[in-house]
Amino acid sequence: NDIDQIYRYKCSICHGKQGLSVIDSAPDLVSSQLSFEERVAIILDGRGTMPPQKDVLDMPTIRGLAVFIDRFE
Repeated sequence: NDIDQIYRYKCSICHGKQGLSVIDSAPDLVSSQLSFEERVAIILDGRGTMPPQKDVLDMPTIRGLAVFIDRFE
């Protein structure tokens, strides 16, 4: 699906294809305890070395990615 492709293209570079970090500054998504709302906020506004996506992705896509991350937990 589209969200899977977007994750692979935009997120897996740092967070890994299975949610296991491939760079030191990116947290593992597998062990993340963040709520859906917290994930949305981080995707929107960025955190640490992760750039904000609010000007790159639309809100339905951002929310879709926040849900998609649940598959790793």
